Amino acid sequence: MKRIAIFVLLAMTVFIFSEDVSAQLPARFDWQDYGKVTIAKNQYPYGTCWAHAAIADMESKVAIRENIIYDFSESNVVACNLNFGGAFAGGVVEYAINYLSVWGTVLEACDPYPGYLPAMVCRNDTCAYHKVITEWQKLPEDMDAIKQAIMDYGPVQVKAYTDNAWNYYDGTTCVWDQMGDCYVNHNMLITGWDDDMDCSSGTGAWIIKNSAGFMWGDLGYVYISYGFNGVEYNSTLITDYKDWDPDESVYFWDEHGWTTETGYGDGVDWARVQIESSGVEWLHAVNFWAVTGPLSYELYVYDDIIGGAPSGKLAGPVSGTVDNAGFYTIDLPVLVTMTPGDPVFIVMKLDGHGFSSPIPIDATGAMETGKNYISDNGSSWDAIDAAGASVGDIGIRGRTTTSLEHGDFAFYATFSPSWVQGYPGQTVNDLVRPANFAVLSSTPCNDEDSISVHGYDSQGWNIVGDPSFGTGLTLGPGYTYIQNVDITIPCEAVPGTIDTVCLYTTYFDDGASLGEHVDCTDPNWYHDTPYWSMDTLIIEVVENPRPLHIAEQSTIEIPAGQRPVSVRFDIFNDDLCDSPCDFTYIVESEGLVGQAIHQTGTVDDVDHGNAGMTFAVLDTRYADICDYDSLTMIAWKTSDPTKRDTFVQVVHVTEMTGDPDLPVLPEQYALEQNYPNPFNPNTEIKYSLPEGGRVLIEIFDVSGRRIVVLVDEYQEAGFRSIDWDGRSSDGSRVSSGIYFYRMIAGDWSSRRKMVLLR
Repeated sequence: MKRIAIFVLLAMTVFIFSEDVSAQLPARFDWQDYGKVTIAKNQYPYGTCWAHAAIADMESKVAIRENIIYDFSESNVVACNLNFGGAFAGGVVEYAINYLSVWGTVLEACDPYPGYLPAMVCRNDTCAYHKVITEWQKLPEDMDAIKQAIMDYGPVQVKAYTDNAWNYYDGTTCVWDQMGDCYVNHNMLITGWDDDMDCSSGTGAWIIKNSAGFMWGDLGYVYISYGFNGVEYNSTLITDYKDWDPDESVYFWDEHGWTTETGYGDGVDWARVQIESSGVEWLHAVNFWAVTGPLSYELYVYDDIIGGAPSGKLAGPVSGTVDNAGFYTIDLPVLVTMTPGDPVFIVMKLDGHGFSSPIPIDATGAMETGKNYISDNGSSWDAIDAAGASVGDIGIRGRTTTSLEHGDFAFYATFSPSWVQGYPGQTVNDLVRPANFAVLSSTPCNDEDSISVHGYDSQGWNIVGDPSFGTGLTLGPGYTYIQNVDITIPCEAVPGTIDTVCLYTTYFDDGASLGEHVDCTDPNWYHDTPYWSMDTLIIEVVENPRPLHIAEQSTIEIPAGQRPVSVRFDIFNDDLCDSPCDFTYIVESEGLVGQAIHQTGTVDDVDHGNAGMTFAVLDTRYADICDYDSLTMIAWKTSDPTKRDTFVQVVHVTEMTGDPDLPVLPEQYALEQNYPNPFNPNTEIKYSLPEGGRVLIEIFDVSGRRIVVLVDEYQEAGFRSIDWDGRSSDGSRVSSGIYFYRMIAGDWSSRRKMVLLR
């Protein structure tokens, strides 16, 4: 059995894709626009696209969640991977996911690409781990599901068809080589889409990051037309991860992960694995490979095997359903103590909903003897390593910790407050904490309890529980868990309407709800104090108190001696039931900085949750440093002027940072050729901004490696320049050669080449 140190898990997420989301999706979305995608790397000359795609996925997920850009090692995933057959052999995404779910990522700086390749030299003895995958999903063969996953989680890995013509792709066209579900041979990363992109095959394309380097295609990207090259049929993504920590260990037999599956043909089967710790530890979670979706499961942990069947239940049932095939983590409701020489047995009932072989199998690695069993009924078991049945090892794993601090439980609570107001379109979220109070009783009723929570409401609105209503959970005496409930108020609900939401607990046993807790199994009374098994929440419908708002900002510093200076305002649409809508506004100043302004205008088609952006323009040519002024904006819904908001923005004049002689704004974005060129040691880069916004200017070498970031900030409109002294971000002088500089401002980007001669 393999024992590897890993970190403590996060709560399991079950990804459910909306069946009708196309109307909610934007026409264009790209994680590049938000700085959440790392630069396109170059896999040449090895067949490691699968590792590059997985690492690019992980880098983006960390950037999105933590706002930190990591450069993780592809070489580590390749060289330390049991599945991989060599640097030229190619691979599949499951190779990388299996590795990263156990060992985790290391930094590129510690194990750089290509490193020792093609020699398979693993550097795990010298490199620190950083992130570990806890959930990965295969997406449905559906365009909207892929887009929604990109919006919800981040970029999506894809395997697509490529051919030799790709060597000459310049990024100016869409690729449309093969239609539909075709042969695929290359892993990449979808960062977004553009429904309006004009392609020869039609309109709309995926925006995909390749691993052919920064100079290939459009700065390393390719555009593939919708419906071509197999994109919609071969997409996966990392949906959860955690930090690595030596307090956690993972016990498993499926060294190569999920390579095939087995079953008895009826689609509902049982799997059992035996694990044993090397020290005093606590089993707190279970990993498993879902071979199909949807797939329902029941999870148990047992202490012994008597007469060939599991005996002495320690935890479970924990049940649920995952929508997609993939890799998942399940929290246990209680910690299971493990000691050396005393194995525990993880048992899972798997229902493939018509899929005949729901048990995940590693058929590649060496099989273990007497550790893996399967059953058709949960009573009689077959060893899958027995003669004539050499199937492999089961893809179920146990996660343990040596630190009990991660096993704390919360206190019991009911709805608080029990009366709330909500407006049409709003989803009201609240929670209760069902608990087993048997530990407080003076009676012998101090055993664990299995309970479930159910919910209904008087208006018949959409009410959803998390965990799902009716899910059975086992609670030890004194334990509790959080039951979330979401109630969505429909847009047609009239102010003054009252909805009564009722949640109640029932006893749960053998997969069935047995009604309310009674007698010895009742945890709801202690010393004549009722801990109610039913709780009620009253929701009163009111008008939306804030259908729009102007984003508040602290005092804005503006430079003296310039005209114009733009001050940005964002008007947000907070009306869930009116989207998109138009807003009209007025902006007035007191005239303390330049002449008093009175500007009016509209921002159109603002979707719910989004903002319409506009600017007020001031003249600071004759303003004094330290002058203050107040800009008052009043904004209202064009269709209903009674729905409005007001905000006063204070501006402060600071020392001049621009050219006071510039009479007008540039008419368009421009990135000029640096001068002098060639240069040594300094050169000037001039650029033009027709409007204010975030500006990014970067320097890259010919391999696509970023050397230094010259500009990364919000800048006002105007003609600007920046000098580069031929040094990298760490201050060291770079060598002679060809370099590229790129400017990104909003949706506009441009790049140019320059030559440094030492």
